[in-house]
Amino acid sequence: MSSYRPAATRVLRLRVKDKHASWLSGLAREVNTVFNYCNELSVKVFERERRFLSGFDFWPFLKGVTRGDCALHLPVQAVQEIAEEYARRRRQHRKVRLAWRKSGGARRSLGWIPFKVRTIRYRGGQIYFAGRWLSLWDSYGLSNFALRAGNFSEDSRGRWYLNVCVPRAPRVGGEHNKPSVGSILDRSVPSLGIDLGLKTFAAFSDEAIPPIEAERFYRDLEPALARAQRARHRNRTRAIHAKIANRRKDFLHKLSTDLVKANGATFVGNVNASALAKTRQAKSVLDAGWSTFRNSRAGPKGRKDLGISHHGTTGSRYVAPWITLRIGKEPWRRATYEWEPAMKNVRFIGLDVHAETIAVAVAEPGGEVRSLGTIPNRAESVRRLIGKLGKPESLKVCYEAGPTGYVLYWQLTELGVACEVVAPTLVPVKAGDRVKTDRRDAEKLARCYRSGDLTAVWVPDAAHEALRDLVRARLAAKRDQLRARNRLSKFLMRQGRRAPEGATAWTVKYMDWVKQQHFEHAAQEATLVDYLHEVEHVAERIVRLDRDIDAAVERTPETLRAVIAGLQSLRGIAKISAVTLVAELGQLSRFAHPRQLMGYSGAVSREHTSGPQVRRGPISKAGNAHLRRIVTESAWAYRHRPSIGRALAARNREQSEAVKAIAWRAQHRLHARYCALLARNKTKQKVIMAIGRELLGFIWAIGVEIERGHTAQEVKRAA
Repeated sequence: MSSYRPAATRVLRLRVKDKHASWLSGLAREVNTVFNYCNELSVKVFERERRFLSGFDFWPFLKGVTRGDCALHLPVQAVQEIAEEYARRRRQHRKVRLAWRKSGGARRSLGWIPFKVRTIRYRGGQIYFAGRWLSLWDSYGLSNFALRAGNFSEDSRGRWYLNVCVPRAPRVGGEHNKPSVGSILDRSVPSLGIDLGLKTFAAFSDEAIPPIEAERFYRDLEPALARAQRARHRNRTRAIHAKIANRRKDFLHKLSTDLVKANGATFVGNVNASALAKTRQAKSVLDAGWSTFRNSRAGPKGRKDLGISHHGTTGSRYVAPWITLRIGKEPWRRATYEWEPAMKNVRFIGLDVHAETIAVAVAEPGGEVRSLGTIPNRAESVRRLIGKLGKPESLKVCYEAGPTGYVLYWQLTELGVACEVVAPTLVPVKAGDRVKTDRRDAEKLARCYRSGDLTAVWVPDAAHEALRDLVRARLAAKRDQLRARNRLSKFLMRQGRRAPEGATAWTVKYMDWVKQQHFEHAAQEATLVDYLHEVEHVAERIVRLDRDIDAAVERTPETLRAVIAGLQSLRGIAKISAVTLVAELGQLSRFAHPRQLMGYSGAVSREHTSGPQVRRGPISKAGNAHLRRIVTESAWAYRHRPSIGRALAARNREQSEAVKAIAWRAQHRLHARYCALLARNKTKQKVIMAIGRELLGFIWAIGVEIERGHTAQEVKRAA
């Protein structure tokens, strides 16, 4: 048998000065980007090849992330460590997909930046990492240690710490100074038994040592914490929590150090703190810190610490008969508060929203679903309702998307209530249910929301919603123009008036001819004037709305402008079509796969399959009709063979090579697909719909390419 034993190490934790916090936060966002990329890549490889990637397998996909215009500021070794850490965590948790690391929002992941050996250097109270010297409070004297791997971590208060592994000093005399089990049992080595409790924190087997009363770390600061939480002072709340934790840690560390120094072996009752934390004594158990006390006893060399079960054994064949183990002197006494797990306190609220009223129903944690009546659809009424239902953090509200828009969603969000707008067509419906009322609809929403059977829709922000309203206003003007032109042309046709040869409809020459027409009767003359005025008025509306759209695009964020310009590289998509796509879709990268975007448009076929028989019908149309209209109109451009005309070349002039390559590949593939489907005697309408569905895949590819590039640039600028 080999006598090799790994070298002992210890972890040193040092505070980094706050002036480097913003720079480290920027690096942490890059770490989140790499971690999430590994997460998504691992899932895709597993779905395609049914295998998981190791830390080494990720590296070919991560090459070049630290070079180029959009390079990350992380060292190459740090990127490798992130991939290896992801592989270790995925293997440890045995999951296909891990939780995403979030860089913003209320549930933001705390900063974490790993590094490998030789990635950092220490000199004069500073650490060199990623091209910058970081000042820190060196309480250990790092110049006396050989630094190994570690990480930078952030706490809940935004403070950063350096956690680095260093070799532990070898023990003098090897293992010979450890007391043997026999010397412990015959009491030739000082030993001490410790009984943990709630009122009395620790009672000892040595009667000469007085019991230690439990400290009130949380209870003493509970009033101040409650005031800060009610006032929603987050920084003050975090500071109080940190003060409680520091006081508890200081007390437990000093006590454990004194006990271990004075005794060769200590025996601590192995109380089940996690189980007791689920009872009515939870607050007192968590405030006592039993687990922290057992795990913090790192005393001098040669000390021996054993956990004693409540049956009086050490888990082996040795017994410590002189120790009396008990949880507390008065186990029948209970705390005066009720403890419940967090999810059991959540109330699910269903709202059936109308223009003037809102029907309200609540699904209680215990299973009861009941109606709360109807309230006016006014801001003050909604505010009073939320105040009566309980704390905003314990409420989850949903309502169906409809003509009332997202005003209620934004109001509830400002009140701190989690709200989701659900798709009405995807709400489960019982086949035999023939009674529909507002009360029943609200109860059904609350019940289905609690069971997770509802599908939330994307809620646009204020900028997106404003742009979408403007685009749809132009669409309404175009439809009005079509109706006005039809009225005028059909009026002229009924009167037997035909345009001269060479005058194409609705050109300047054609309009001049219309203005020259006159009728014998005054009524017909007035009709012509009215129809002509309406055509000219609608044309002016469209010109004015086009100018407003151009101005609105200039005011949009840089990423949206880049996506709008990039989509115009596709044949058949000009500026108005690109703006409509962005206004209807928002961020394209929110779709994990282009198939999701195709399903969102409703351009996929419906299916009714039962048993071995597969039945597929026409497209479902269960999606965004505006999006489906745009891609169908654009798909007609791919009837023609691939080419780049003058207008398309001008739109491509400012685009990257990657975007141009995607657009050119789309022309070849979609034209070939069009010809192949026509050769199979498919109707043109079906062929164009199939081409439009595939065009959505290229739209998704260009949008994701541009958004990822701009995200990397923003991370670079933030760092």
